[in-house]
Amino acid sequence: MHISGIKEAKIYYRTDTTQPYLSVPMTLTNANNHTWTGYIPVQPSNTTVYYYIQAKANSGKVQVRPLPAPASYWKFKVYNPTGTKELTNDNISFKAYYINQQLVLDIYTSIEMNAQITLHNNIGQKILNIYNGNLLQGNQEIRYNCNLAKGMYIVNFSTSKGSKSIKLIVY
Repeated sequence: MHISGIKEAKIYYRTDTTQPYLSVPMTLTNANNHTWTGYIPVQPSNTTVYYYIQAKANSGKVQVRPLPAPASYWKFKVYNPTGTKELTNDNISFKAYYINQQLVLDIYTSIEMNAQITLHNNIGQKILNIYNGNLLQGNQEIRYNCNLAKGMYIVNFSTSKGSKSIKLIVY
């Protein structure tokens, strides 16, 4: 922490020491503890990630850790023994429609996965838990009895690999 406070912070990372660093922003996640959080994108298994942190104080002073970054850095190796896949358009697709007081979800998954499906109003507030459980590989349909007013809704599909959302319009 700097006496004038931190204005912004970044993580600089690379997977090859002969290549330039890439950066991702950090966000202030706890102002009371002065905690900043950032996420290095998912890397393939057995990749070594080299990284350092840079913060800019409100006064304009710039600090890096570890010293003297970028010549020095921290590193870690990515291990992915389960071979999990990120949630992408290649391994999940779904459509939602509302008819006769039923919310109908047509879902395709290329792999078996646990999922939580929720319905949110047009300002993002969760209004229904639709499904929480295992989805088998392939096509499936989920029907949920409910009474929805006319308007726009958001159907959110979450797994341990990520989340996807689609809009649902009820006329």
